[in-house]
Amino acid sequence: MKKIIFMTAFLALSIPLASMGCDGRSDTNISCDEAFNRANAYKIIKDAENSNDETISDLNLVLSVVNEQTSLKESAYTFVKILNRVGNGDTAHAQQAFRLISDIAINKHSNFKTVSDIYMSGLNAENSIDDSISNLYLIGSLSSNEEDLIRLSKVFISVLNRVGNGDTANAQQVLRLIVDGSHRTNQSFEILNNSFQSIMNAENSISDTISNLNLVISAFRVCNDIKQATNELIDILGTVGNGDTAAAQRAFKGIYGL
Repeated sequence: MKKIIFMTAFLALSIPLASMGCDGRSDTNISCDEAFNRANAYKIIKDAENSNDETISDLNLVLSVVNEQTSLKESAYTFVKILNRVGNGDTAHAQQAFRLISDIAINKHSNFKTVSDIYMSGLNAENSIDDSISNLYLIGSLSSNEEDLIRLSKVFISVLNRVGNGDTANAQQVLRLIVDGSHRTNQSFEILNNSFQSIMNAENSISDTISNLNLVISAFRVCNDIKQATNELIDILGTVGNGDTAAAQRAFKGIYGL
């Protein structure tokens, strides 16, 4: 009896999702079980939201991404996890992030939960919801498949932690360079990130580090060894001092014929 009362209350909310009772009468293609699943998802989201209109909007978004990879309940909990993190006063951003997660999962043939976990890890490392969304978009655009998504997300967080989440723009520039360098040298993202981290430790500015990493990538064609080129550049920096990066780069270019 309680189940029927709850269902009736749900259907009276003017949600254009279902108009079916459990007596078999229906003017939609939605089954009774599906209607109850939607009612439960509505309740999950409503408990986290601060307005019924936003809850309805959230539920419609969640319903739009349900497929063979993710259940309605899982999608609802994923949305609520994002909403709780950004705050229910910022539903628009939560919806934007959720929609991007779904798009990337579809376009990169990736598991929905995998992409949502990647986003949450990135969100926890950032200090801005806008930056976290921008970061996920970048990682998705630079990835060819789910493996790339997972690896690049770890590399990016490593880079972001090193430069600081107050400098997301430079962290994104480094990630682009790492991916470009990987394509140019056929070396892994991780090897190039190790090079970046080593150079960053020897330098006193992120802009000089990015410039140095680009030189190391260019020097790869000489000895086919990123680590060797990195160590050579760091040794030169140690000799001339990281306050004179231009002189160190001139010496490095001369050694490698760049």
